Amino acid sequence: SLTVLQLETLITSLSLSAPSGVISIQEFIQFLTDNSSKSSFMPKFSVEQLSFLTLISWDGHYVNWKNFIVSLARPYPAPTLHTLIDTLLRFRERYPSGQVNKGEYLDEHLWFESHP
Repeated sequence: SLTVLQLETLITSLSLSAPSGVISIQEFIQFLTDNSSKSSFMPKFSVEQLSFLTLISWDGHYVNWKNFIVSLARPYPAPTLHTLIDTLLRFRERYPSGQVNKGEYLDEHLWFESHP
């Protein structure tokens, strides 16, 4: 995971290089590898993280670096539709009035927690 300082450094640098957010995947990978070797504030990216770029590109050639930053900054995994529906049904069953207080909410297991 990245620190706030690393995210801020990335965003500042990328805003200067590609203000619109759109950059070719090749240029983006080059930017990330060049800058991570030059600065201790820039994170080092794994092959898996860099290969993720092809998944978030809309045509296999260009990527919006802003989407990449959001994916790096996301603190919790995205739930599947099935998981969301299960959570909704569990809440409806336990709280038929539709109202949940803070204590009840904090006692519930959510998809991003490791143990039920």
